[in-house]
Amino acid sequence: MRVAIDHDGTFTTNPQVWTAIINMLCENGFDVICITSRFPNVPIVGMPVPVYYSCGQAKWEFATERGLEVNIWIDDIPFTIGGPPVNGEPPQAKIRRDLIRQVIDANFNSGPHVDYPRVGDYMESA
Repeated sequence: MRVAIDHDGTFTTNPQVWTAIINMLCENGFDVICITSRFPNVPIVGMPVPVYYSCGQAKWEFATERGLEVNIWIDDIPFTIGGPPVNGEPPQAKIRRDLIRQVIDANFNSGPHVDYPRVGDYMESA
């Protein structure tokens, strides 16, 4: 079972207590990770578990796209988690997600650049 904990405003409220809770969860077989809304250019140090940077993307969506099944979320701002789309995904969500990926690839990833479609490409097909 995987637990995702937020950093800013959650873990930071009392790092000693949260570290003890994280250790207890890990000792009892839980897989604990941190998913933050931060961008990787503002790194988190001192977090006792792996950190994932959602770069403002809804955390549930971010995790799902990466195959990270999260069973329990701990976050001081629950709406940043999001959730599965109701009645399908609105086209704006895909446009936003692709634009975020393009900015991240252009500014933070050292690998090959992926040329994502322009916003207008989505509008013409909608």
